[in-house]
Amino acid sequence: LVAVSYPWLSQEHPDPEGFRLRSVLEQLEKHWWAQEGSSVTAFVFWDYLSLFQHPPGGRRTDAQDALFKEGLCKMDLIYSSPHTHVIRSTAVPESAANPTKYIERGWCWFESAVTAFKPPAQVLSDDSDQERPSLRIPATPLAFDKALDTKRFTNGKADADGVKALYKNFLHRSVQKLQVFADGSWAYSRQARRQMDSRAALQLAALVEYIATD
Repeated sequence: LVAVSYPWLSQEHPDPEGFRLRSVLEQLEKHWWAQEGSSVTAFVFWDYLSLFQHPPGGRRTDAQDALFKEGLCKMDLIYSSPHTHVIRSTAVPESAANPTKYIERGWCWFESAVTAFKPPAQVLSDDSDQERPSLRIPATPLAFDKALDTKRFTNGKADADGVKALYKNFLHRSVQKLQVFADGSWAYSRQARRQMDSRAALQLAALVEYIATD
């Protein structure tokens, strides 16, 4: 399963001119398991296509709305699971009705944050010039919430509280994974372990303190 993390290009439609579709296909075609003729069947989670949306000029039915909300409550699992790949499609064309950058979007910020425990090979990105560090210590909810409050949402801030709750769910489910920071298994080399500097150690200590007192 491949989950796509991307910024909507307009409030009415996330990809009105097919820009995002072309970008995602280009990234998928770089991997053997997604190429035509592969023995692997790759499924793609794309929020606009995978979750019921309001039809033009109308509303979801009650049954569709219930399924939409159920799916939304599992977004932390979809993007953080060790069994999924994540495509970060970050580019925003100049012609976009909503030109807000990927890193300034609330949902995109969350989707990237919950990939903290994923191996680098499971997070594919079109910003290849930005190397993904081996050490990615999750922020405490307080730090995450503070950062999220500076981000933008396509539908306004109404989604913010739900996203904050999803991030807490992610941390509570991932407590056992903190062991990788204790045994050093997060690092693929001695050089990589140098990323655990004093700043990283303080961030890890704050996270452990939050979990211990929550």
